[in-house]
Amino acid sequence: MCGIFGFWIKRKLDQKDILFGKKLTAGLRHRGPDGINYFWDKNKGLFLGHTRLAIIDLSTEAGQPMTKHNMVISFNGEIYNYLEIRNFLEKKGYQFITKSDTEVILSSFDFWGIEAVRRFDGMFAISLFMQNKLYLITDNFLEKPIYCFDNNDGVYFSSEPQILIDNMNIDKSSVNIPKFLSLGFFEDGFTGYRNLTGIQPATIREYFSKKKNTETKYWEFPARSFSNGTKISDKFVDEFVDLLLISIKRRLRSDVPMGVFLSSGLDSSIMATLIKKELKKDVIAYTVSFPDEYDESKLSKKISQFLKIDHNIVNHKKSNKLEESQLLDLYGFPNDNTTAISIKLMCEAIKKKIKVALSGIGGDEISMGYNKYFFIKKYKFFFNYFNKLSFLLSHFKFSISTFKRLRKANYYFNGTKSWRLMAIKNGEVLESFESFFQQVNFDLENYKTNDFLLKVSSYDLLQTLPYSYLPSVDRGSMREGIEVRSPFLSKDLFEKVSLLRTDQLILDQKVLFKKILRRYLPDHLINVKKTGFISPVKTSLQINNNFLEENKLKKLFLHLKRINNQNSLRIISRINILQKFLVP
Repeated sequence: MCGIFGFWIKRKLDQKDILFGKKLTAGLRHRGPDGINYFWDKNKGLFLGHTRLAIIDLSTEAGQPMTKHNMVISFNGEIYNYLEIRNFLEKKGYQFITKSDTEVILSSFDFWGIEAVRRFDGMFAISLFMQNKLYLITDNFLEKPIYCFDNNDGVYFSSEPQILIDNMNIDKSSVNIPKFLSLGFFEDGFTGYRNLTGIQPATIREYFSKKKNTETKYWEFPARSFSNGTKISDKFVDEFVDLLLISIKRRLRSDVPMGVFLSSGLDSSIMATLIKKELKKDVIAYTVSFPDEYDESKLSKKISQFLKIDHNIVNHKKSNKLEESQLLDLYGFPNDNTTAISIKLMCEAIKKKIKVALSGIGGDEISMGYNKYFFIKKYKFFFNYFNKLSFLLSHFKFSISTFKRLRKANYYFNGTKSWRLMAIKNGEVLESFESFFQQVNFDLENYKTNDFLLKVSSYDLLQTLPYSYLPSVDRGSMREGIEVRSPFLSKDLFEKVSLLRTDQLILDQKVLFKKILRRYLPDHLINVKKTGFISPVKTSLQINNNFLEENKLKKLFLHLKRINNQNSLRIISRINILQKFLVP
């Protein structure tokens, strides 16, 4: 795991360019505290920088940027199946100097061309200069990002946007305020800065000159069906577990100490259980303990004791006041996901003990475990037909607002698909402000399904996961120089689960995972309550009145402040983030 920075400009490099490249690469040293190195070609206008977090092959020969086969690469991440690919290439006559996955990537591109990326099981952000072209490549899920700034000189890119923002004199662009307040993040790699974007998941961006580029998607999430497909039979569970074991085994490959982030939830419990019971490996488990209702350490301790694995509890007793500037510092642009702070605190506490941690992120996406999916399933009829029902009632001059239950149903089930998605994500705090938020469009009609539940699930896979959840893991962990891997983020697992009927997958919350765990754990250790990996932070209720007036948010703010529940405070936090972003 590392930090990458580079640029390809239209003119020859001079010494000032090289010093500039070195300076910005050094700005990513927190991501790679074990080494820093550079490559440049003055005549071609190319500079690649790399900060290294040494995980596989700790030798200096495995450092980057690395050159081979007339290519040069600066790469962030891990290719988990590099040993299998290496064995194949050796049989084809390839020889290797190092034991690193980086050298395997270069030989893979030499043998298969750029399409080699389809064979990688990993998390990665790759910058590759080959045949006088620059390739910027992201992994299937966008676990590892690349941010690009295109200007008249050429292209500049980085693992994190902040060093580009701070050093490239980039102007801010207009922000869709209602959309951000309804989501807490930006979609599709938008950053709020002109010409600065994040490359989307599973994308090969090819620069064939210093400015012009093309993009290719090399993988997409397989389509799911609500009522067509196979059932969750014992045979299916066996096959799923076999694939999950392969994924876990590959992600345990490391030349440095590693552990498991163990909450009381099903996702991390499955990882720890399979590592101990099936792979017969000892692993150190770490649980972050927050005060009061946020403490999951008691159940995770019991699970660890049952599995007979070493368990460490990281007690968090620091001030729980949220400063939105912390989030802007971590992400570089507006994002309200406070999980980044939780992960950073945990990594800060354990980084002297381990350098790699396994996480359960992606488990809810693969098992459709989020509470909102069961809400949609429960009221599936109304989500599909309430619009027609309300039209019929209005025809007979029947007032829905007369009855509290019908008024509540109208809030959630009526209106556009975008409005219904916003209502599900934010609860009832948007009531009375429908006109402000109904202008928001999430483009759900483009998803390859007519089922509303599957549209919401697809949105979370394509937007929420890569632009909210995964950035929180990357920023929080890499700020402390810890690599976090997830066995659930495997295309083989998602392709396997896509064969299931979705109505089978949500017969019960996370039914697939419960079936797996019941093979190993007693029922009292299987947590059926869905909780997220959160930090019990409190947002400030003090917001600049001029900002509220200018953006027509004062009435909304007072409404949310009066409600004062978890959903309203989350939106107030988003207002605060925007204020600090737009009016520094």
